[in-house]
Amino acid sequence: MSTKRFLMPSQEVMFKIWLDGAKYDKWGWVIYRCSYGDEQAWTNFRRIMEESMHSRIAESDELTIADRLEWTYIEDRTALEGASPDQVRTRFRAWAADPETVRTEQPRARRIMDPLDECRYNLFIHVDDDVLESATRNAFFNLVRGDWKPRPADKFGGEPPYEPVYGCKAENVGWMKVSMGLMKPGLYFDLLCGPDYWYEGYERPPKIKYR
Repeated sequence: MSTKRFLMPSQEVMFKIWLDGAKYDKWGWVIYRCSYGDEQAWTNFRRIMEESMHSRIAESDELTIADRLEWTYIEDRTALEGASPDQVRTRFRAWAADPETVRTEQPRARRIMDPLDECRYNLFIHVDDDVLESATRNAFFNLVRGDWKPRPADKFGGEPPYEPVYGCKAENVGWMKVSMGLMKPGLYFDLLCGPDYWYEGYERPPKIKYR
């Protein structure tokens, strides 16, 4: 008697199914540039990030998702130079919460989803000096949750003591440094499936998330 093996579809295939079902024409990260001292470093970072994503798609069994990938770079030296993830979050949330944002970007969508249901409207990339400097060695990027809010200190002693990161002493600072090796559709899909991936694999800066 023969036994048929059931093979799970790849993350790229499942992601394509999700995009088709939601009738989403666009996916990808919104990237805020908050460091303006080195143009070449910025160019290198963009190249490394885009090459990392496209190489992973090229190795997959669902090449067509590349057709809907869009990189949205926000450059505003006056408003963003030196801005912390928390400061940029305010700007990002205003953009993501505007109903016209999703309507304009996803005109075929079956329904206007809660922006927090989709990575593009709940997570963004923050590029500071450390991120640009990393592009020449152990490249990483700052991935920020748009829906994060500081947790009130526990009345029985508060949060454990942590070194401040951009002034925040909480264990979960609402963002993490992610290795460029994870810049792939699989990361996007994992985050799309729910918050568990974020919280179970969270690494507090300055640690870097590698898997």
